[in-house]
Amino acid sequence: MKFVEWAGKSPDVVFGFNKSVPLKKQIRYTEEPLEPLKIETTIDEIVNLGKIGIKDPVKDFGSIVNYGDLNQAGSLQIKFSPFGSCRATIMRRISDLEGELTWLTRYAVPVINDYEHLSEEDISVEKLLAVRIHEIADYLDKTPLETPKNKYEKLEELVIMIATNMKMKHPQVMNFQGVMKENENTYIVYFSYNGYGIEAPGQRKVNQFNVYVEFVKHKGLIRCWGAEYSAPHLLYNYEPQSPEWDEYFSPDQNKNEIVTILENIFKTY
Repeated sequence: MKFVEWAGKSPDVVFGFNKSVPLKKQIRYTEEPLEPLKIETTIDEIVNLGKIGIKDPVKDFGSIVNYGDLNQAGSLQIKFSPFGSCRATIMRRISDLEGELTWLTRYAVPVINDYEHLSEEDISVEKLLAVRIHEIADYLDKTPLETPKNKYEKLEELVIMIATNMKMKHPQVMNFQGVMKENENTYIVYFSYNGYGIEAPGQRKVNQFNVYVEFVKHKGLIRCWGAEYSAPHLLYNYEPQSPEWDEYFSPDQNKNEIVTILENIFKTY
């Protein structure tokens, strides 16, 4: 969904829980694939919008805005990440089954190729994006706090939903290959690359991309991460690389929400 399409929609409509959303061909720009969004300006605009509930915004590391005490469950974080391209992620702090504080991912906004190219006269895109992200974070802050579970019997159902969506919506450089079950708590959705792999930075050849979905029993949470399999140039000892994303979800989160978040994250790869 492009920025101009969700700018005026309420969070429940954006999440798409109440109705199916028709598939739309993703707009890709060939002449200018990276929109010159000013991240610092967007973050400053988010801070200027003020509190979420009773939580004051605190800018951190130049790419993060925190709300509330980070040592307590219920605090929020808005983070801009350059993995792949760029996305804004809204997270909330909870305690897992072991009492460890963990960031849960509640929403992700891809900010590359997510809105129309604007003219030089229109300088409001950063403000509009900041307002929308703040609205969604404020909405999420009012929802019940997520909880971990000591078991999750719907993992396979969730994996099928993720794989089905990613089969239809994935980077054009990839080809969907299938789903592999490692054990009752771990699945892999895997993709090959067009041709014989692609050249990655550092003279490495990328042959495969894996999306892992795991129920982490000791934490009581769902973990999903995506990583390339690559090898040094001219060699074939392919190994997993650092994750492009690494997110935690609660078993009581809506499955459609999780699928939508992962779709938006995968778009930025």
